[in-house]
This record gives sequence, structure tokens and C-alpha cells, in this order.
Amino acid sequence: MGGAGGRGMKPHVSFSVAFCLAALFSLAACVPQASQEVSLDDLDGRAHSPLVLAGAKANVVIFITNDCPIANSYAPEIQSIVRDYSPGGAVFFLVHVDPDLTVAKAKKHAADFGYGCSILRDPRHRLVSKLEADITPEAFVLTRDGVAYRGRIDDLFEDLGKKRRKARTRDLRDALEAVLAGKAVVNPKTAAVGCYIPEL
Repeated sequence: MGGAGGRGMKPHVSFSVAFCLAALFSLAACVPQASQEVSLDDLDGRAHSPLVLAGAKANVVIFITNDCPIANSYAPEIQSIVRDYSPGGAVFFLVHVDPDLTVAKAKKHAADFGYGCSILRDPRHRLVSKLEADITPEAFVLTRDGVAYRGRIDDLFEDLGKKRRKARTRDLRDALEAVLAGKAVVNPKTAAVGCYIPEL
């Protein structure tokens, strides 16, 4: 009986072990949310985690450099988008990618272009790498389900050196309209035009 009982218990033990392992893997699947966190300081030394939604419907990350003429030309539109969509639950982060940009120069840039949202520095390209960004300006709309939109702010620039008189599409605005209304983004990825982010 003992031997038979032992043989009878083995499948049960194996099942229990398998169940526990499955539970551990399921738990591990939830952990990356925390491990994916990237904390960057703003220009006043406060830490922010753009990949973590803290009560927001969406986090919007826009990568910029202080000396990219295309990124700088979008300052008025970026300010307008921040004003229009912040009340609806979007939180905005402008992220400088130049590793040599000092806090003082970043503050001067913000003052010169009238930026009022959170401005972060990513000198080691931690957030750049996580989101695989390669252009400035390039925008990312992040929700709890992941990246809902990635790409250009609009299509004002057809290519480098080719600027339209007026944008025909308002891609970032359209994406935010959809996300804040709980809908899917029609065009979740577009090609950004601007300055390439150099590898470190």
C-alpha cells in the first residue's frame, strides 16, 4: 500500500510543483512593470517616472534637443497640445537627450521657448533606450496597455529641408483624442522627421 500510495502521490506532487512554478511565472510577468521604471530628474532635481502612470490616463513623452531646429520649431504647438490635453488626464514630459546639456542650459532653453511642463534630462539615454527613440522631436503616448502612439507631432515637415505651409495631419492630437476617449488610435505609428539621436 505504501508503495502504491507513493506512486499515487507523485502525479499530485508534480502537479503541485508545476502549479507553483506557473504561479511564480505569472507573478514574474507582473514584475516587469516595476522593473521597467526609469526615473529621471527634472530641472529642479525632482524625480519622475514617465513609464509609470500615476493617476493619469496617458503619459506623453516628447524627446527633444536644445539645438535641433525642427524640435525647436514645434515649441508653440507642443505648448498648445499641453494646454489642450492636460485637463483631460494627459501628463507631459519633455526629455532632453543631449548628454552634454547642463541644467542651466536646459532651464534657459525652457525659458526661451516658453515650456511649462515637466522637463527631464536623459544624459545616459535610459529612457531613449527603453522606448527605442531615434529622432527629435519624437512623441510617445503611453497608457497602461503600453505604447498607444509613437511618431511625429504632425506632418508639417515632409522631410529634412521640406516644410509644408500647413500641417495636413495632427497625429499626436488625434492619438490623444482617441486615448482620452478610451478608443484605439487609428494610426499608432508614424515616421518622425527631425534630428537623429546619436548613440552614446
